[in-house]
Amino acid sequence: MKSATKNSILLLGGKGFIGNTIYQSLKKKFSIKILSKRLGQDLRKPSEIKKHLKNKKFDYIINCASHVGGLNYIKKFSADVATDNLKIITNLYDGIKKINNPPIIINLISNCFYPHKLKIQKEDKWQEGSMHESVETFGVAKRVAVILSKSYENQYGIKSINLILPNAFGPGDHLDPSRSHALNAIIVRMIEAKKNQLKKFEVWGTGKPRREWIYSNDVSRIINILLKKDIRMNMLINVAQNKSFSINQIAFIIKKILKYQGKIINNTNYPDGAALKQLDNLKFKKIFKDFSFTNFNLAIKNTIKMYQKKNK
Repeated sequence: MKSATKNSILLLGGKGFIGNTIYQSLKKKFSIKILSKRLGQDLRKPSEIKKHLKNKKFDYIINCASHVGGLNYIKKFSADVATDNLKIITNLYDGIKKINNPPIIINLISNCFYPHKLKIQKEDKWQEGSMHESVETFGVAKRVAVILSKSYENQYGIKSINLILPNAFGPGDHLDPSRSHALNAIIVRMIEAKKNQLKKFEVWGTGKPRREWIYSNDVSRIINILLKKDIRMNMLINVAQNKSFSINQIAFIIKKILKYQGKIINNTNYPDGAALKQLDNLKFKKIFKDFSFTNFNLAIKNTIKMYQKKNK
């Protein structure tokens, strides 16, 4: 096993929501180079990754880079979302294929890449059906990432770990509800509704779909643990608790914490997405035996506090 203090990391999308959370968690323990569109680096260009690997050796590449948004955003910009994410993942693998002792790649995969009819999302079932049409333009690149990770290990010996994440939430996401993750978007909009003393708050869709959620700080904690392990094989693993909440349940939890007095209603003119996204956690528990996820209500409270500060 390598000494964690000597490892160097190339962090793709390091200025984004999850990427920045990971950076803040790891920056004191690792040497980290960030690539981000916000820093002027366009990972859609084939030359971008290659030029940063030319004169520096990295032990890991953590891939948080993606073009993503809410369901309506993905629908509106479906072609851009699909092609941008496909370019990023293909450029990543193509960029390191000729490197001696290539870095280990850690890809963050959204659970939307799973077949939408699965009751519980298990790692060995990811190809057994189609994705929900509302997210397939985003999810297609995630499926390609898993296929590329296998094929590049076979031909070039590149090791990859594909961490499948449920819906993420926490500090640092977009303030624009159309771009932010679902739970964060509800927080942002409800803070605004309370501020403006609105008597009604709209949940977009029926509110019935159930989702599993993960606090962004837990993602960084898991990666921190993972970097200390001796990685010898290509892995596909759910980062999971096997627990879900409906969108309406989430809205009422946020309402209670915010002490918002308005009525929650459903606007069914908005699409729902898949009925259930809940991840099997048997494999996760074997690998991360002692990991304890942050209390859900506490994580939401911490997220609300951050958005309230930014909203002042």
